Amino acid sequence: MLRKPREHLNPKHGGAADLRGRLVDNDNRLDMFCDELTDAELVCDVLPMSDKHQETHCELTEQHDIVGELNKKHDVAVKNVRSGMTPSQSCRSRNYFIHQGGVTPILDGRYGLQGTSIPPPIELYHHIFASFRAGIRDESLQIPAQTVQFTAELMRSTSQIATNESARQSPTRNLLNPNKTNSDHILQFQRRSPPMVAAGVICEEKAELGWNGEGSVQGSFSYAQYWTQKDIQREPFFKASCCPSFIVSIAGPWIVVLGAIFPTLPIVQRLTDYLWLGNSRANDDDHALRIARIFQSLRLAIDDLEEYYQKLELLDPPSIQTARYFPDITEYNTGMEIVKFQYLQPLEVDEGCVTFLAKLDEAHEEEQVVVKFVQGYGAEAHRLLASKGKAPALRYCGPISSDSKYWYGSLQMVVMEFLRGQTVAQKYEGSIAEEVRTVVRGAVQILHDRSLVHGDIRLPNIMIVDGTGDEGERMRIIDFDWAGKQGKVRYPLHLSDYIRSTLGVKDYDFITFQHDMQMVDAL
Repeated sequence: MLRKPREHLNPKHGGAADLRGRLVDNDNRLDMFCDELTDAELVCDVLPMSDKHQETHCELTEQHDIVGELNKKHDVAVKNVRSGMTPSQSCRSRNYFIHQGGVTPILDGRYGLQGTSIPPPIELYHHIFASFRAGIRDESLQIPAQTVQFTAELMRSTSQIATNESARQSPTRNLLNPNKTNSDHILQFQRRSPPMVAAGVICEEKAELGWNGEGSVQGSFSYAQYWTQKDIQREPFFKASCCPSFIVSIAGPWIVVLGAIFPTLPIVQRLTDYLWLGNSRANDDDHALRIARIFQSLRLAIDDLEEYYQKLELLDPPSIQTARYFPDITEYNTGMEIVKFQYLQPLEVDEGCVTFLAKLDEAHEEEQVVVKFVQGYGAEAHRLLASKGKAPALRYCGPISSDSKYWYGSLQMVVMEFLRGQTVAQKYEGSIAEEVRTVVRGAVQILHDRSLVHGDIRLPNIMIVDGTGDEGERMRIIDFDWAGKQGKVRYPLHLSDYIRSTLGVKDYDFITFQHDMQMVDAL
């Protein structure tokens, strides 16, 4: 058996000496500060590559079984969660720090010694979260009087300073469902034939903020522990889905609602901010009604989530289904027709992957396409270069859903032709061939002539498609996420070190013609 410390050993103290000290501090139990490694793991998973070596777009090869690698990572995550501390222990600051530095962190935006993957919004993986987000923004939502009355009661109750957690338990049970919430504050859905259970909501309560750890963090660990327990009544749901659940944390006069899924690693995201429940302003019914709308949206979402688990198709015997690794969005509307598609595999192993290989329906000859989800997209720039044979054909770029029942914010779906070939990052170890650089420069100039910029001319975003003849003629530019009109489009937040150092730009700077050409020169 191999184990890896969740926190790096300190070389200044001597690695062996540091290890011995940790053994003493943890009663000689390696499992208290190490994760178990298996032969299923890859070195690159245990020792992540630095940002400069990671590619944002990975083309498919027949030898690269991405789904198989995701299955292995999922198995390791399950083993490590099962052997970890209790949720109440894990949420303590030092233990949380150590856990987040291990190979199976909870992807919640917090990290230990080094950053973790930033996953896509969970509403892409299950529509129930998009439905909840739509509900809390819908001012026309009908709120039952009983929900408004309960909200007022809860606000009065939480305004009193609590000295123990039991004082909060009764109001919280009423918030969820008094008939289905068990003693562990988990609202479970039951499917009778065969008998199975699923966690709809996991609730964590603290007397006040900062009381024995942060409630939303403890709730995240409770979620992971619930779904990974060896339980024949949970296993069918766990293997057949990404395990969508809500997490509710109440601490004093504060409440937050989170959503969670478990594709390879547990992903937990806040669907609301911490909301103030204190009754601190006279003549402020609007605030109470806003909180009541959130509670009503949560109840409606819980009902829909229960229906999902009741109707979920299961395999006998249970086995991991690859649908857990894909969004549940499987169609797009061109305005003329609805086109359905089926995911084949992600184009990256990383949990932050938002790009997938898919095939269209029979009506479209099962064409292979790339489906990606982005916050913005330079469709005009993409179509312009595609018309010149310098980019893949763009099949669709637009809203994820036109149904007002779901809210995806500014997220868009992009569907394009799938190209077989290699990125120049894969093809060349050093600088690219000058003939390719010349063609890239010409393609960028086509954009500039229309006052358009690309913004991300890097090696992973230039492809040489399979074929014979001149490589320059087979060059294609991909990834138009930042493209648009010069003077209007800006760099996103959290730029890579490579772009900062190459161009001397900062987050949210305007993208210019000069920046594009600097990147071409740096290829």
